[in-house]
Amino acid sequence: MKKDFMRFFKGFSGKPKGQSEEDVKQKEFAMNQNDEEEFEIIEENTQEKIKKDPFLFSDEIVDFCTEKLNEILSNSEFDCAVKVTEKYNDVLWLDIESEESVGLLIGREGSTLEALQVILVAMVHKSHKASVKVILDAGGYRLKREESLKQMAKKAAQSALKRSRPVPLKPMCASERRVVHLLFQGHDKVRTYSKGQGSGRHVVLEWKSA
Repeated sequence: MKKDFMRFFKGFSGKPKGQSEEDVKQKEFAMNQNDEEEFEIIEENTQEKIKKDPFLFSDEIVDFCTEKLNEILSNSEFDCAVKVTEKYNDVLWLDIESEESVGLLIGREGSTLEALQVILVAMVHKSHKASVKVILDAGGYRLKREESLKQMAKKAAQSALKRSRPVPLKPMCASERRVVHLLFQGHDKVRTYSKGQGSGRHVVLEWKSA
């Protein structure tokens, strides 16, 4: 069953055979949710200054997300528990806790977590007509990944200085691009911008002109 789970998420980026146009629209909506506010968030000076107001949605939606995620994991024979770790504005953070390895759940560079997020966002929008941003974590992956992204971005910035030309990073999801944008927001020498479309969208770093 877990192999079926991985095969499903490996091909998640495409349109599954027999999938209705409505399902495709729901998926596209969910995948675009994280992109809509990218440039607005870039205006923040630091990540810590993002204002966290009370969660905009009802506990019914929180329960819906946890129940559906538990259902997906249980049907895939994962022995896990889903815990709400934080909720503010329109963002809901869920942590997948398990005594077994969470590598399969995380996927390569978080790809499985991202796919699960897309599914949950689409399900909430379809059933409740609510635009919730769901962020999933497992085994502390998000924090580790964020530190890794920061180190990679710093090296790229140094490379941009030495080469005197823009340096593109590899494609990332919207939440990871934000990490890079916020890292250099307000920097006196480095600027960042996103380029590309869909799965090829990435961050470019370049040194500001004197």
